[in-house]
Amino acid sequence: MIAWKDYLLRPVADGGKGLSQKTVRDGYLATTRALFAWAAMNRKVESNPVQGFKVRVVAKPKVRDRAFTDDEANKVLAATLLPEIISRRTINLPAAGCLGCWPIPGRESGRLRSFGLRT
Repeated sequence: MIAWKDYLLRPVADGGKGLSQKTVRDGYLATTRALFAWAAMNRKVESNPVQGFKVRVVAKPKVRDRAFTDDEANKVLAATLLPEIISRRTINLPAAGCLGCWPIPGRESGRLRSFGLRT
C-alpha cells in the first residue's frame, strides 16, 4: 500500500505535474480507506491496511490579494460607463461583449463620483 501511495505521488515523466497531494489524500486514499473500513467492519478483511496513511498537503502560496487594486477598480467602473454599454439604469453587457444586464447601483444618486468618475 505504501508503494501504491508513493506511485500516486510521483512526478510524471517529461515535466508533467502528476497528481496533487490533495487529490491523493482526499480522493484516492479516502476512497480506499472507506472501502477497507467497510470490509473490516463486515469481516471481509482482518484490518484496514490504509488506516493511518497520511499525505501532507502543502498550502499553495498566494499569488496576489483577491481584491481589485485601485487602478483595476477604476478601469472596471470606467468601462461600465461607456455610452454604448449603458441603457437607462442598467449596463447592456451584450454590447460590452458579455451576456445579461446588470443594474448600476449609485448611478443616479451620484455615488460613483466618489470614485472620481462622472456618470
